[in-house]
Amino acid sequence: MRVGFVVLILAPLAGCLLAHKTQSEPFGRRPMSTRAAFEQLPADGGRSRVTSLTDNAEAWVARWQLLGGARDRIDVTYFIVDQDVFGMAFLGHLYKKAIDGIKVRVLVDGRGSSSFITPGVGKKDFLQELVSTGLVEVRIYNPPLKQIAKAFVQVGARSSQALAGTHNKILIADNARAITGGRNIARSYYASAAEEQHGFYDADVFVTGAAVQGIADAMNRDLQIVNREDIDKDLMNFAPKREELLMVYGAMDAWLKGKVPMEPLKDALFALEAAALAQLPTLPERSVRDAVRPHLQELALLHSLHGAFDMDIGTPHKSDVRVIGSGSLVQDDTDEAGEALLTAISGATSSIWIESPYFVLTPQVLEALSDASRRGVAIEIITNSALSTDNTMSASLFLDTWPELMARVPTMRVFVKSNLPTLHAKRAVFDDALTLIGSYNLDPLSAFVNSELIVAVWSPGFNDETRQQMSSCLHSGDMLEYTIDRDQLAQPRRHPRGHPFAGRVVVKFGPRDHVSAEQISSLVATKDMMIGIKDMWQLQIVVY
Repeated sequence: MRVGFVVLILAPLAGCLLAHKTQSEPFGRRPMSTRAAFEQLPADGGRSRVTSLTDNAEAWVARWQLLGGARDRIDVTYFIVDQDVFGMAFLGHLYKKAIDGIKVRVLVDGRGSSSFITPGVGKKDFLQELVSTGLVEVRIYNPPLKQIAKAFVQVGARSSQALAGTHNKILIADNARAITGGRNIARSYYASAAEEQHGFYDADVFVTGAAVQGIADAMNRDLQIVNREDIDKDLMNFAPKREELLMVYGAMDAWLKGKVPMEPLKDALFALEAAALAQLPTLPERSVRDAVRPHLQELALLHSLHGAFDMDIGTPHKSDVRVIGSGSLVQDDTDEAGEALLTAISGATSSIWIESPYFVLTPQVLEALSDASRRGVAIEIITNSALSTDNTMSASLFLDTWPELMARVPTMRVFVKSNLPTLHAKRAVFDDALTLIGSYNLDPLSAFVNSELIVAVWSPGFNDETRQQMSSCLHSGDMLEYTIDRDQLAQPRRHPRGHPFAGRVVVKFGPRDHVSAEQISSLVATKDMMIGIKDMWQLQIVVY
C-alpha cells in the first residue's frame, strides 16, 4: 500500500504546528538551458576564482592559511564548532589574530555548537575570552533554551522557531577570500578516513573575488537576527581560558608546519607541549597543562596533517559566480536556495548529478526531476545508505521511497555509499558548466527550517572537475546501485494484490539486500513512528 505525500516530524516537540519556509516555483519561467537557468539566479556574485576542496587535510590547511593571512578582519559562521582539537585550535587562532589587532566577528548556531554555550559548565568562558580582547564580537544564533521557554507559552506556529538554526559554514578573510560548503569545525570533517572511522567525505569551495561579498551578505543577514544571544566579556573571570586557547593554537600551527617530529609518539607529545608553551610568556598552572594535554594527544595521532601546511590547495577556476542564501524560520518564509536548485534542474538539457547526504524530496523537487526525466535528462543520485548515514530518520524515510521515485523519474539512477565514512557533500552539476555547492541538503531541515547557502558556479572546468570527483566516488568500490524491476516497455513492475508489498514497485536490489534484518526493522519502526505523529507537523515531503 503506497503512502503518498505525508506530513512528517523530524524531532519531537509535542503540541506544535510547524510554520515553515515555503518553496515556490523556480525564479521566472522555466529556462531553456543551464546558462539561462544561471542567469535567472539572483545576481549576488560576480567574476571570481573558485577552488574545490574535497580532501579533508586540504580543507583544514586552507582554513588555517586563510586565518593566518588575514590582515584586517575575519568573519566566521558555523553550525558546529566542537570542543575537540580542531574547535579549540580554531578559536585559539581567532584569539591570536585578535590580540594581534585583527577584528573578528563570530556567529555560531545555538544547537550545533551547544558544547561552547551551555550555561553553568564553564564552556562559554572560551567565547568570553575572545570577546575580552575588545576586537571580537560573538553571537549565538537562536539559542534553543530561550526558544524552548517561549514554546511553552506560544503554542502554535511560532513555537516551532526553537528548531531553527543557521546551517551555514562561512569563513571570510578581509572580505576578499572565503571558504564555504559542507564542513563544520570538528574532527569528523578534517581527519582522514584511517584516523576517524566515523568521519565524513565532504566538499567546500574556496572563493576569491567579487562573489565573496555575496557570501558576506549571507552572514550579515544571519548576524542581524533578533533571536540571538550576544556574548559579553566575563566580568568575573575566575577561570581564564586565554592560555588554553593559545597553547592549542601553537601546537596545531607547529604540527601543520612540521616544526615538531611526528614519531615516536613520546617525542611528538613532548615537542607539541613545548610548541604550545612557547605561545605564553610564563609557565601556566598545572591545571592548564592538564586541560591542554588531551588535545595534544589527539593531534599527535593525526598524521595526515603533519607538515601539511605547504600543500597545494586545488586548482582555481576563473568563473562567473552567483551566491544564493535562505533565511531560517526566524528570518523569513522563503527557500531561495531551494528555488535555485529547482531553477537549475529546470534548465538541464542532458545530465544532472546530485550528491547529498540525505534524499528526502519536497513535491516541488520531485516534480522538477520528473519534468527533467521527460525531457530525456540523465539523472545520477549519490547519497548514503543505512550503513553510512549519520541520520537515522532520513534513512528511514528513504527506505521504501526511492523505488517509487525511480518509477516516477525513469532516467534516474540511485547510488548509495555502502560503508563509512559518511558522505556529507552537498553538490550538484548540470550539463556542461553549472555547479551548485554549499550547505543545502536534500532534506526537510534545509528546505523548511534552517538558513542555508548555495554557491552557483558557471565554469566548464570546475563543473568537469566536480563531475570527475563524483564519478571517482561511484567507482571507488564503496558504492552500491539500487535498482527496480521493469518490463519490456521499461515500465516499473509492481507487486500484485495479496502480496505483503502489494502495489509497491518491485525492487531488484535495495536496502534489504545488504542491510541487516535487525537494522531494517529498526528503520521501519522509526518511519512508522514519524508517520504516526504526522499531524503535529506541516512539512510536505515525499514519502512512500
